[in-house]
Amino acid sequence: LVLRMSLGHSNTGSHNSTPYHFSPHTAMDIVTFLKSQHNQIKALFAEVDSLSGKARAEAWMNLRRMLAVHETAEEEIVHPYSRSKLPGGEAMVQSRLREEAEAKKLLS
Repeated sequence: LVLRMSLGHSNTGSHNSTPYHFSPHTAMDIVTFLKSQHNQIKALFAEVDSLSGKARAEAWMNLRRMLAVHETAEEEIVHPYSRSKLPGGEAMVQSRLREEAEAKKLLS
């Protein structure tokens, strides 16, 4: 799951117009994946902050790619689950979406 999601490849390894293929995994796999990405994102922010010039621009692009993959995982897996299974899930998702929208403004 992690490899296919982060690289956008199908089960056969070929890239297609539906980049994210989810096979049945436990919720813990998803939580572990997203927590791992949180750590990677923090590290990428620190890397961007420590660099300058072309290296900073390249690190910035890497960070933006990681954020896009992470956001997609949340939108495709976590948000629907939260909305349907958790008490107050819709409000929780809406709160996260507002936070993400604010972060996008700050990053653009």
